[in-house]
Amino acid sequence: MTQSTENAPWPLAVLTLLAGAMLIAIAAGWLTVDPNDVHAPMWVIGAVGLVFAGAGLLMLLGPESMLHHWLAALMLAGFAAVGIWATLISDLQNLQGGLPFVSQETNVLFARGLFGFGAVISLALCGYAIKLALASREASSS
Repeated sequence: MTQSTENAPWPLAVLTLLAGAMLIAIAAGWLTVDPNDVHAPMWVIGAVGLVFAGAGLLMLLGPESMLHHWLAALMLAGFAAVGIWATLISDLQNLQGGLPFVSQETNVLFARGLFGFGAVISLALCGYAIKLALASREASSS
């Protein structure tokens, strides 16, 4: 059973698109923010903005759209990029929370492992979305 665009959650889709656009505008320098409030590189902020905007577009387009799988692949690539950055590059020393009764270093290693696991899963799902996009393109051309 497929969802038609008439049943799309328009308010949520528009809100998600606007949130993504705002993050993209911040990353591009069109909106200024206090640098003390930014704890990631601007490309990470932009990638998160693209993920939000892609989610909004997916809701508006619906699953029957030709772009559905490609947008999903782009979103998952964004998730993976942020996860790889958090795992390998970021300074997670400011990490709040974590496991009680273990050292901060252990909590940082645990957080990096979780981000890395999420990145691997996101990359695998991105590959699957690309496979589905190519299969749907082949099916529509025959």
